[in-house]
Amino acid sequence: ARRAAQPGAAAASGARRVVHGVTAMSFSSEDPSSFVVGVESGLVLKASLTATEQRKPHTITTSGSDLVWTTDAAVLLSRVAYSDYQKTKLKIEKAAILAREYEVGLPMVYEASPPASALFVSPVTFSYEPHAGPVYDVAHSPFHRNLFLSVSTDSAVRLCSMLQATPLLTFYPSSSSVFCAAWSTSRPMVFAVGCADGRLYVYDLLAPDASGQHRPIETLQVSTRPVFSVAFNKKSADMVATGDGDGFVKVWKLSGWLSTVQLMESDKLESFVSRLSAADDGEEDVGDDGEPGESAAGATAAGGVGSATLDFDDDDADLNSAADALRPGAGVDGVGAAARPGEPGMVLGNSFDDDM
Repeated sequence: ARRAAQPGAAAASGARRVVHGVTAMSFSSEDPSSFVVGVESGLVLKASLTATEQRKPHTITTSGSDLVWTTDAAVLLSRVAYSDYQKTKLKIEKAAILAREYEVGLPMVYEASPPASALFVSPVTFSYEPHAGPVYDVAHSPFHRNLFLSVSTDSAVRLCSMLQATPLLTFYPSSSSVFCAAWSTSRPMVFAVGCADGRLYVYDLLAPDASGQHRPIETLQVSTRPVFSVAFNKKSADMVATGDGDGFVKVWKLSGWLSTVQLMESDKLESFVSRLSAADDGEEDVGDDGEPGESAAGATAAGGVGSATLDFDDDDADLNSAADALRPGAGVDGVGAAARPGEPGMVLGNSFDDDM
């Protein structure tokens, strides 16, 4: 779907439908029918593939009609509201009879031209507190059924629960826009966000600072241009990739602390979320003096990131060899023998421009 309807915008018959461009989407890791979308107006909406189901598809395929309904066509018709169901079904079956068809499939449903508003009902079931700017990424936790992140041009990174409208926590890694977010594939309480200031900020909810605030435990200067994408490697937990506005993909090696699951970490995440959900205020702004600001000084942990350079166009290039080169003590293309935190990561090829 390219656009999402604002909840309740067209509840009344004849009301003007309000639509917003969808800029981000993420499916739940537990429920394959549930997903969250972020839109250009700042809205964050929960939706479901089955939320609009008014009747079971098999009741349509076995309705006793002389026409045979395919499963796909029946699934589509199952979402039509009761007030429109009979006239929509009759219109489609009439078109099939006139066309001398004995089976009603999706092509016949569309050929009958029933009202689009009857067939495609908004799947939105819940709305969360909106951001003040476009939402550029939404990321569900792979370790918690209700947890997700949303990031926006309002500089906010929100830790949200699927079950409540207000965020559990709000982080401000910097004063710039936030374009991407990703959860660690090995550490349940670790995630990273990329910002317009060219930095990647890594958070560890298991390691608050001395004041109890959650600030970036690692800050990587990826580029002088915005960081538009970030992804943790599912098989090599200590590797994370970034894509930036210069057109480069860079792979970074994280420290053992950030890539090795800690004792009972999943249980600690569950307790952490439960405590925040039960809190009376429900939200905590993380930044200097409670305001959005730059991350705390010294956020880059010692030994956190190794670096190397790899030419993507080299036929002999091997990702595993390059990963080995990232280990402390190895030097690649002039990189120091001991990799230092904050250095540019492994560059996979030249910039992705029109000349490639």
